[in-house]
Amino acid sequence: MKIQFKLRPDADDVERRRVVHEVARAERLFPEDDDPELATFYVADLPDDRAAEALDELQRSDAVEFAEPQAERRLRR
Repeated sequence: MKIQFKLRPDADDVERRRVVHEVARAERLFPEDDDPELATFYVADLPDDRAAEALDELQRSDAVEFAEPQAERRLRR
């Protein structure tokens, strides 16, 4: 399952690093963009057996503004 989340800009740096690297093992959603607002968006691709627990922890973290499962995209022809 993929989870998208946004960090609070005023959040504690230690907590921000913890949720990005330990809880979600996430990557920036827009890695090539230098915009400070876009730099706070992350995506994590987790196995289903870990995703629910990680999502719950992200949603409870003071460093995270929001966390949600990434919507499935279906292309139509």
